[in-house]
Amino acid sequence: MLLGASLKEFRRCIRPVIAVDGTHLKGRFGGTMFVATAQDGNEQVYPIAFGYGDSENSLSWEWFLNCMKCTLSHIDDLVFISDRKASIEARIYKVFHYATHNICCWHFYETIKKRYHRKNVTAIMDKVARAYTELQYNRHMEELRNLNQNAYDYVIDVGPYKWSRVHIPDRRYMVMTTNVVECINSCLKFAWQLPMLTLANFIRNMLQRWFHDRHRAAQSMRHQLPDVTHLVILKRVDKCNFMTINPADWNIFSVKRSGKQWIIDLAPKICICNKFQIDLLPCSHTLAAVRDQNMDFTSLCADYYKRQTLIDAYSVPIMLIGHPSNWIVPSNIAGRVILNPISRRQVGRPRAGRHISYSERKTTQNCRRCG
Repeated sequence: MLLGASLKEFRRCIRPVIAVDGTHLKGRFGGTMFVATAQDGNEQVYPIAFGYGDSENSLSWEWFLNCMKCTLSHIDDLVFISDRKASIEARIYKVFHYATHNICCWHFYETIKKRYHRKNVTAIMDKVARAYTELQYNRHMEELRNLNQNAYDYVIDVGPYKWSRVHIPDRRYMVMTTNVVECINSCLKFAWQLPMLTLANFIRNMLQRWFHDRHRAAQSMRHQLPDVTHLVILKRVDKCNFMTINPADWNIFSVKRSGKQWIIDLAPKICICNKFQIDLLPCSHTLAAVRDQNMDFTSLCADYYKRQTLIDAYSVPIMLIGHPSNWIVPSNIAGRVILNPISRRQVGRPRAGRHISYSERKTTQNCRRCG
């Protein structure tokens, strides 16, 4: 199920980072639903496509990705994020050979924590993955080496270009996990047991309401940036205090604070902290230089973060389909016979909840003396 309303504006209004994942259905025939989502400029879930398959395997993923490619065509700097399943990565590189595949940092942290049973590993790995500069990356990697040498060797073998923000070939922006897919799964938690056609209609109704409400909300925003992006800028502006600005010309500035120095060039939109060029959003050093020169910082933000872009992203509504008795179906479509999926039901009652990951398990600690 490809959404024309979102696909029409995805290329122009949404950052080219797509998170994909599969979810097991709990209905009579089972199966798997494939989900592809992105994130708009207001950090909201932007659905792209849904697919249904007998199981989550290489052929199913290839079919789903081919359906997406036929509609999306070629997109420069396209990035896919998923868990570490080999079937997903292999099919992404086969279908979207020009795209980059990265792994979800949260799933990666959980794997490391389960392997080496160290709670501090997750906190250090989060700092390593989110580092913007090579200096920060090396410093936190040294902390990881001192904590656990085996964990250090493992993350190096996986490849920093798959999970480290500073080593990724294309921009990942601020999307480090597949939470946008998990949000969709959470919204459909009580719909997995529905038949496929009923589930598809439920998803269409939900997204129709989302597009309508978000379009109205974007039109009522007071700032030139969406609300969430505006809050991000305000937090960075708070860090501008006590910074000393020394301009070299109209575009090049030197910013100092606490003995540290950063060089900013506004013409190519570059700061040596790398936040400006990776996120395409002004960093605190850039905002300090802009404020010192009484300039408008919104012109330095990428169009993905503009309020008007958010309005355009939801400008195409998801139309009503009406009652089936009023549909005009072509004869070549009406004559098709659709069979039930080929699946085998497992013995016993279907599992209603998902499997709890290692880090989510509740543990109790008893006193050694009194028990």
